[in-house]
Amino acid sequence: MWFKGFGEFEGKILELNFNEKDAVETDEKEGPNLYILEGAFMDEPNAE
Repeated sequence: MWFKGFGEFEGKILELNFNEKDAVETDEKEGPNLYILEGAFMDEPNAE
């Protein structure tokens, strides 16, 4: 997901994504997986 900044954040974007991580790190693969929300704040791409 990308979010475009406005106001004081004009020209910036926030990129959010989910990365899957195994919840159980044993020989038995039981239980739910975890989805970790990660984000990056960067300048908006330039068309020039």
